[in-house]
Amino acid sequence: MAVPLLAVAPDPYIKGFEAYLQLEKSLSANSIDAYLRDVDKLYQFLAFGADNPSPLRANLKDLRAFLLWLQEFEIAPALKPES
Repeated sequence: MAVPLLAVAPDPYIKGFEAYLQLEKSLSANSIDAYLRDVDKLYQFLAFGADNPSPLRANLKDLRAFLLWLQEFEIAPALKPES
């Protein structure tokens, strides 16, 4: 069910997030996989393109840069970070 994540992803956090989506939000397996893929994209961005490579240290600047990166590659053209 889970999407394979990069080695940089802290597994306990991912497992906890997956359990939350499954147990608390009652999401389907496909929805959970979609969320985990999005988390994986964030980890990839932080590992290879952000000033702060650690997801535990990501700040608002990193998240805005991630949204712009998604837009640049047309992954999520409707997302716009707030200024």
